[in-house]
Amino acid sequence: ANKVTWSDEMKRIFGLDPVTFEGDLDEVIQHAIHPDDRALVFAMNEAVIHDARPADTEYRVVWPDGTVRSVLARPGERVTDAQGAIIKLSGIVQDVTEQKRAENELRRNLQRLSIATKAGGLGIWESDVRSGFQMWDERTQAIYGSSGDEVPATYERWMQLVHPDDLPGVLANEQAAIERGVSIHNRFRIVRPDGAIRHVETHAEPRFGEDGTLECLVGVDQDVTEWVESEERVRLQYVALEAAANAIVITDANGSIQWVNPAFSHLTGYSAAEALHRNPRELVRSGKHPGDFYQELWHTILDGKVWRGELINRRKDGSFYHEEQTITPVRNAGGQITHFVAIKQDVSQRVRHQEESFKLMWQMRAQAEQLTQIIRSVPEGVLLLDVDRHVVQANPQGDILLHQIVQRAADGAIDRLGDQPLDELLTSPPAGEWHLVRHDGRSYEVAARPVESGPVPAGWVLVLRDVSDRLAAQMQLQRQERLAAVGQLAAGIAHDFNNIMSVIITYAELSEQAPGLTPRERARLVVIREQALRATTMIRQILDFSRRSVMEMQTLDLLPLVKEQRALLSRTLPEHIEIALDFAPADYVVKADPTRMQQMLMNLAVNARDAMPEGGRLTMALSHVVVAANAAPLPG
Repeated sequence: ANKVTWSDEMKRIFGLDPVTFEGDLDEVIQHAIHPDDRALVFAMNEAVIHDARPADTEYRVVWPDGTVRSVLARPGERVTDAQGAIIKLSGIVQDVTEQKRAENELRRNLQRLSIATKAGGLGIWESDVRSGFQMWDERTQAIYGSSGDEVPATYERWMQLVHPDDLPGVLANEQAAIERGVSIHNRFRIVRPDGAIRHVETHAEPRFGEDGTLECLVGVDQDVTEWVESEERVRLQYVALEAAANAIVITDANGSIQWVNPAFSHLTGYSAAEALHRNPRELVRSGKHPGDFYQELWHTILDGKVWRGELINRRKDGSFYHEEQTITPVRNAGGQITHFVAIKQDVSQRVRHQEESFKLMWQMRAQAEQLTQIIRSVPEGVLLLDVDRHVVQANPQGDILLHQIVQRAADGAIDRLGDQPLDELLTSPPAGEWHLVRHDGRSYEVAARPVESGPVPAGWVLVLRDVSDRLAAQMQLQRQERLAAVGQLAAGIAHDFNNIMSVIITYAELSEQAPGLTPRERARLVVIREQALRATTMIRQILDFSRRSVMEMQTLDLLPLVKEQRALLSRTLPEHIEIALDFAPADYVVKADPTRMQQMLMNLAVNARDAMPEGGRLTMALSHVVVAANAAPLPG
């Protein structure tokens, strides 16, 4: 009648009330067996009925309150009557819910472990401390570069893969762990069969037997080569940032300083401790920039763009400095801005140099303008030639002379100036500082100077002037000077001859008065006197000629002139004539012609010489006299 007899534990397993349960099997199957497992239960029962001896079967039961439990049914014996008909079936049901939950948890944990070891590149291994046998999983094999057939079977084979330089330390740590029964944490290098060197980090725990003795080490290995290399790169980058000459600041997205390098402290005067977690504007803002300057800066970097600019900041001691700054936004994996990196360079010296350069440039420009004005105002012509001898600049007089005497080559370069090739004019002149150039009957002087800008001249400066009138005046003056010299010579000769003629005429006249002269003798004396008078007339004409020479009146100090004449006379007059100079300390300045004054002194000295044939004293005296109006120039 499909009735079941259950123990109280059986009823508890199925969540049934021991008092009210009537043992209706169909009711149990209908309400206590999970709908998805009913077919499985029917099949198990059918197998028992037909003596098929089914295996233990696991299925789920549902309690009246909806709780689902897992059970394990172990079919028992069949009981039959004398005819062999089945009277009843026996079996055992065990509540395996907690076991199932533990298995599921273990399965999930194993799955998590598999995911974690796979994601972390962790290889699992065991090492029997007694036999030295090694057991590696596939990831451990991959770490050591071995295939399944090449897995080291012994501890000794594994040691061969450890880098020789790291092996002593690895063995020492492992031996200490074995002796003390503690965990192992090592990082070392391995040399793969292909020669590649990798960095491995291992964590191992000891596993003890039931008797408390150490059986093996169980651990995980991880290939940390990329991490080590990355760590080394980060270390080098950090060292580079620390050693960088430019100040570097890292802030969070709100501008709070997270890190600064030593150059920042050197630049601003703030230590890293003073700067951390503060906003740069609290430290170095100078107040030299308007608010919209910083608004534009923040708008740029918050928009994810790099800001570059120059600003004036303030040091801790209050001094200002010019700073060239670049601010770069840093994004996380999600694209959000998390930090800003600012690189700062002190450009105060460059700014000062620029200001000095601008000042110097304006000074040079002002000087150039002044020089241009001076060049434009000078009477000489000035030409500036480039290295190819083209005219770069000319003053007004230079433009005039340029069209008068310059001859150009086909390319416009200056080829000749007047009758002289330019090449000769760019060399030193034969005498003096000027070359003489002639053109169309006029004369010009040319001086050339190189424009120095290195070992090779960058151009030339030519100075030109028309000296035709000056040379004509010089020639006229030279003619006058020659005429004056001839006149002075003629006057001296005439003076001497006039003295001689005076004596001849005087003696002729006296001889004519002598008694006892024959008419013939008297006639001869008349001839002598007449010829002497004629000679005197000719001498007077020579004197008149000498006086017609050009007289140049100028301011003349008589004392140096008289001293010079005294020295000259002391060498020319006979030695028995003593020459003295008498004067009182004073200025003896007159308006006179120096040549005539020299001639006058010479004539007086010659007369004095002639008056002292036996020798004597010739005194030359200088004194101041006052001449009244309409009076004779000199007394006597």
